[in-house]
Amino acid sequence: FLATNLAIILALSRRIRSHTLTEALFLRLPAGKILLRVYDALQNYRHQLPRLFLGLLFSVIAQTMVVLLILYVGHVLNETAIPVASLLVPLGLIATSLPISPAGIGVGQVAFLALFTLHAGHNTEAGQVGISLHQMGLFAWAIVGAYFYLTRKKPDLQRDLVADEGAGR
Repeated sequence: FLATNLAIILALSRRIRSHTLTEALFLRLPAGKILLRVYDALQNYRHQLPRLFLGLLFSVIAQTMVVLLILYVGHVLNETAIPVASLLVPLGLIATSLPISPAGIGVGQVAFLALFTLHAGHNTEAGQVGISLHQMGLFAWAIVGAYFYLTRKKPDLQRDLVADEGAGR
């Protein structure tokens, strides 16, 4: 937690970014140019701290909801304790975000099964059932979003281009 906060403070510091060693350090790293562009993009948020912290708040809320869902599943299955889920669920979410499988199907279930089994010492279903429910919920919201995306009024780019040219822009 402290390391993350320190990294955010350093990333938002104008003084550190303007130092000559910063760019040299980034360029020595593998993929340094890409990392420097990411760092510069983060620098753009220096003047928009409320948006940055709002995004962090929403992230914490979303992860807390996943922890609570898996806690509920663990309670129903009589398998999971609160401290265990509070640690293993964020680790499982990190593991599922890594592109280790071409299709990605089942990666979350395997990651959560491995983490919860490693902790419990025996096969447990709370993690994989919980992440499956989470993924089904995400899919349901994606369907709702897809409906609104597909039924929106699409802009007529050709008409707008002709109108802009006719106005002398």
